[in-house]
Amino acid sequence: ALQDPTAEKFKTSKEKFEALAKALDEVRVKHPGSEAAATATLFWADAQFHLGKLDEAANGYDQFLALTREGNALRSMALEGLGYVAESKKDFAKAADAFDRMSKAAAGEPAKARAAYHRARMLEAQGKKAEAATAFGALRDEFKDAPAAREAEERLSLLAMQGVAVPEKKADKPAEKKN
Repeated sequence: ALQDPTAEKFKTSKEKFEALAKALDEVRVKHPGSEAAATATLFWADAQFHLGKLDEAANGYDQFLALTREGNALRSMALEGLGYVAESKKDFAKAADAFDRMSKAAAGEPAKARAAYHRARMLEAQGKKAEAATAFGALRDEFKDAPAAREAEERLSLLAMQGVAVPEKKADKPAEKKN
């Protein structure tokens, strides 16, 4: 990838996310109520998360959800962010709830598969390894072509190495013959 030689360089990722948060906050202040301000709020929340400011991140994601309607493609990103915040706080049940909401808001198979992957991870994080194995197996079988299915397969291998019984992979259905 080519980089713009005139682009500002940052010494640390913290410095980069601080500058990003500041620029996005300017959009929010200068254009309140606009779609640009709502979108800036989402990415401002992401910057807060990367800076370790979990409460500010959660508030930003909640603000974005309040500013946008059902069907907005970015809502699943905000719900994923809320899940990550809860997971960072070790509130796995709240994280699982956010990922469930993400699944409902997700448009398309890859996003739904990603939400299912996160839900399965939260089961594993709560020590519910057998349930996690079942969830990872269902994800692998339902969303065969999604990147999250490959990650689920890796998690299943790790669980199997820990002695957890993992579900067998469902065989692909043969194509129906047409007469």
